[in-house]
Amino acid sequence: MKVGDAVKFIGFEGFRKELSVDGCIGIIVKIHEVRGKNRYDVSWPNGTFGNWLYPETLEVVSESR
Repeated sequence: MKVGDAVKFIGFEGFRKELSVDGCIGIIVKIHEVRGKNRYDVSWPNGTFGNWLYPETLEVVSESR
């Protein structure tokens, strides 16, 4: 995943559904490297941001060029 990719939040085991931006497609705006692994900030269309999201919780729906 890279900055500019369109992603959707798929969550994780034990995830509370009401926290989801259900069905929304967001854009990766920043990548953080933590101990050799990436975490992602995502801008959602409702004006909110997902900060430091794990890659396992996101699914790429369209890659930027």
